[in-house]
Amino acid sequence: MRKIMIVDDDVTITTELEEFLFSRGYQVVGTTFSGDEAIEMAAKLRPDLILMDIDMPGKTDGITAAEEIRSSLDIPVLFLTGRSEGEVIERAKRAKPLGYIMKPFNEKQIDAAVQIALNKKDADQGRKVIQSELEEMVKERTAELAEANRKLRQEIDERKKNEQALQESEEKYRTILESIQEGYYELDLTGNYIFFNDALCKIRGYPRDELMGINFGRNMDKNKAKEVYAAANRVYTTGEPVKGLVTESVKKDGSKIYAETSISLIRDSEGKPIGFRGIVRDISEQRELQQRLQHAQKLEAMATLAGGDNPGCG
Repeated sequence: MRKIMIVDDDVTITTELEEFLFSRGYQVVGTTFSGDEAIEMAAKLRPDLILMDIDMPGKTDGITAAEEIRSSLDIPVLFLTGRSEGEVIERAKRAKPLGYIMKPFNEKQIDAAVQIALNKKDADQGRKVIQSELEEMVKERTAELAEANRKLRQEIDERKKNEQALQESEEKYRTILESIQEGYYELDLTGNYIFFNDALCKIRGYPRDELMGINFGRNMDKNKAKEVYAAANRVYTTGEPVKGLVTESVKKDGSKIYAETSISLIRDSEGKPIGFRGIVRDISEQRELQQRLQHAQKLEAMATLAGGDNPGCG
């Protein structure tokens, strides 16, 4: 049941309004003829609507009382008045009433005005609830966005630090690789060069731009190439590195090169094979010295054999 309070210094009007409102299903929670008492009563009873006469005795008239109630309690007011002067109406507007009922009035006017006022009150309260919920949602969303931005900034900062650390590590790694005499290489799973140092270019006899992307077995002796591919397949299958693999290939200028090669597997962060890497050492001079030594030993053996077959020697 909706609660209504009546403020009017005319007892007859107050009684008629109370009886009519009761017959329409409303509860009249209080009546008074004083503006000051109306403020106190409204704070205590908290009605849904106040029917307030504008003209009342004392220092606090209906307009002043309505302004105080509206600002401090947010209870809507419906003015009762027999005055239509512009000055009075303009002053009454400051109280933000839900409407006016002009005296003398009839029951239909009262009924319609009260229903409209209560409906408007409900609509206003509904809007306030929705607005409050929206503001809370915006507040929560703003907080979420702020937290997301904070995490994003933190992630960006961490990524920058990681990228800087990675760059420094790569530079250090590259410096080390370029300082060694042995060739270093990295291949994709099909055997094509994807990374190498300058020493490898010198060993293979190709400039960097021509070596990049070509296959490891290019210009290699066919039998040696088969050995290399078989070794790479074992490395891929078992994960165990291969060392001391001797290869024979031809440089760009046509000269032959012998090299000792190692092959190991490159894995990604999840342990999946993604390529091969290894060290290449030029053993051409060593191979040539070995061949010369073998040739000299062969000649010595032949000379010794020839001397033993000639009895006249010595």
